[in-house]
Amino acid sequence: MNVRSKFFVGLLSLFLFLSAVFVCDARKVEASKLPELTISEVLKITNEANPVIAAASRRIDQATARVLKALSSKYPQIDVSMVYQETEKEPHYAQAGFRRTWKAALSMSYLLYSGGAVENNIEAQKLARKVAEAEFERTKQQVINEAKRAYYSLLSANDRCLVAQEALDLTKEHLRQVQAFYKHGVVPKNEVLRVQVAVSQAELDLIQAKSALDVAWLVLERVTGTPMRDKYSLPSVKTGLAVLSGYDIPGAPQDLAMKLRPEIRVLENARASALHIAAAAAGKKRPQVMLTGEAYKVGDEFFPDDMDDWRVSLAAVWTLYDGEKTSAEVKEALASAEEVLYNLEDLKRAIILEVNAAMKKLEAAQKRIEVAKSQVEKAEEDYRMALKRYAAQVGTNIDVLDARVALINAKNNYSDAVYETQIAKADLDFAIGISGLQSNGN
Repeated sequence: MNVRSKFFVGLLSLFLFLSAVFVCDARKVEASKLPELTISEVLKITNEANPVIAAASRRIDQATARVLKALSSKYPQIDVSMVYQETEKEPHYAQAGFRRTWKAALSMSYLLYSGGAVENNIEAQKLARKVAEAEFERTKQQVINEAKRAYYSLLSANDRCLVAQEALDLTKEHLRQVQAFYKHGVVPKNEVLRVQVAVSQAELDLIQAKSALDVAWLVLERVTGTPMRDKYSLPSVKTGLAVLSGYDIPGAPQDLAMKLRPEIRVLENARASALHIAAAAAGKKRPQVMLTGEAYKVGDEFFPDDMDDWRVSLAAVWTLYDGEKTSAEVKEALASAEEVLYNLEDLKRAIILEVNAAMKKLEAAQKRIEVAKSQVEKAEEDYRMALKRYAAQVGTNIDVLDARVALINAKNNYSDAVYETQIAKADLDFAIGISGLQSNGN
């Protein structure tokens, strides 16, 4: 290569470098117009707007209403009534002996003794409310975990899109260089064609990456329950790496999970509730003592005032035989409690498996980061050297294309490692049962 050609190659390389810097700066200015979407903001929006969380909270309201319904059996029932009766031939059989009778009454009934049926039913409903509260807590944890996964998947898709754009820019810069060399007779036509094919492939990769990014945005908006794309910008992979610091696997995570997982409380309270239901059913076999009272006025006109009276009754009802209905209800409730006990033991084993699997996944993902980072550094150096060798015409066009593919793959591997680590952290928190609104240090 003569001096003139070397000067031309150097000038072309400088121009391409300055163009790349300008494009990069322009993108940064565009992205800086919107506030950055952080994981804390995502969790806040999800907690406020996700309909699944709102629906789960309504189940607590239903359980609370059932508790109030059960409590009502402990209090007197007071009624007001107005009765009209007309008799054709035998008025002495009618109330107070009137042919046309009006009766206004105030009545009260009070269950004095239920054999424990009412008390146990109340306790069963209170425990059912605790079940609903624990289920709500786990539902919130699940939704928050889905939001974390969707957020980090979005960041990964965004980084892949940026890498695809970078790959296209590098390929186009290389194409301009090859075309310039071909124009001056330095390289043959087939090298231009080969790079043009690479540009087309990079464009296809970018289209696919943008499509994946669009889908990732839709998934996040679906989980959070609100549109977000036009309101926020996304952090880069370097930001994603920065938030990895400060996270340590909790000590004795299996024991911690046994204390924190809401499902354990769900089954424990469900079993206790079933036992109280059995006791309530057994209480029906005992006498039911009822106090009733009534004050009334009777007459042949509205409003009656010809005669008034009152009466008080104390009644005890003892069902001696009901066709084994009550016994069947007791057996059903006890069998349900026994079933829950077995499910609880299986759940504990499943939780230990989930925690151990999540820990292994996190440990593997963390190890991948350093390897992937080293891979990027080496791929960048290899690509830089391939470009220099080609510019000096001591390397081939294929070397540059291969080095570029290796560089893009290395950057994608690095991005995947970063966000897979974040997802693994979220999954470990979810497996342990750590509060869903915690954001792993971000």
